[in-house]
Amino acid sequence: MSKYLLRLATLSHRDWILRQIDGCRLQMAVHGSGQWQGKEPSLATIEEDIIQQRYYLLFEDNQPCGGAALMTHEPGYDQLLTGRWLNQDPYMVIHRLFIAPSFQGRHLSKMLLDQLEQQAQRHHIHNIRIDTHALNQPMCGLLNRQQYIAVGKAWLPQAGERLVYHKVLGEKHGTQE
Repeated sequence: MSKYLLRLATLSHRDWILRQIDGCRLQMAVHGSGQWQGKEPSLATIEEDIIQQRYYLLFEDNQPCGGAALMTHEPGYDQLLTGRWLNQDPYMVIHRLFIAPSFQGRHLSKMLLDQLEQQAQRHHIHNIRIDTHALNQPMCGLLNRQQYIAVGKAWLPQAGERLVYHKVLGEKHGTQE
């Protein structure tokens, strides 16, 4: 049995999540990306994610070590600035992904992405879309290693211009059947 479990976050986790995100903000500032350097992700955003049952935490031996929102739509992805999606099949979006600073360096971001992909497949969704700032090189590297394909750029009202990535999961590859 894996010692890693993906579970929905509860409101009792929100302060821990915000403390970890604040720690990650400091790390992102080093890359000069501007990502997470404003108000978002905010307490209100995290609370809404939790209430809507779309914020997941990765647990290692019953201790949270990272998290992300797994959502069914991102309006900012409807019209890309450049490029195009691999297909127009139903998709899920990963937002606000982090690994707690004290857990970094252990390849847990790969584990978290794998678990989120499995969660999407449990809902019979075979496409994941995700975005990041062009200067967030750790995230760009992770997405490339995990076979996400950079497909263009999008404008997100809450975040600005972002590189967008797409991954087709499992055996379904976006073809018409």
